[in-house]
Amino acid sequence: MVDSIATVPKHINLKLKPEKPETYELSSSDTIGERIKKLRMNKNLKPKQLGDLINITGSGIANYESGVAYPSRKVLINLVNVLGEEVLCDSYSKFIIKDYGDILKNWREKNKLTIHAATKILGISENAYIGWEKQNTIISRKIYYKLIHYFNEIDK
Repeated sequence: MVDSIATVPKHINLKLKPEKPETYELSSSDTIGERIKKLRMNKNLKPKQLGDLINITGSGIANYESGVAYPSRKVLINLVNVLGEEVLCDSYSKFIIKDYGDILKNWREKNKLTIHAATKILGISENAYIGWEKQNTIISRKIYYKLIHYFNEIDK
């Protein structure tokens, strides 16, 4: 005895509706890497696709997502442009994408400080300060959190 295979007439549509894609909720405790991954997946992008959109490699995206590396200011700005401001998870990342050189210069001028006086207040070298004001060098996370009370005053 041979079992027969049933055929479905062509006019009957058996295509299943695609399941609603899973969405990944952001949490206030998410790291920037976790946010990048969740927002990327919510946009149905593979790491390489997101990397192509912001001009880095897919492995660079994977390094950010796993916490092995932290995105540069330029990459952060590009991530915000593609994924939205939700990618920014802390005051450091929100500060670093701003024109912090202008913020520092305005703070210094508002308080009638020379570069030398500003560096004494902040406890940093003149070269570091000049680099920050010109935005040639990035303010590290460690230094930012050490000086956060100044930056909160600066940002007002």
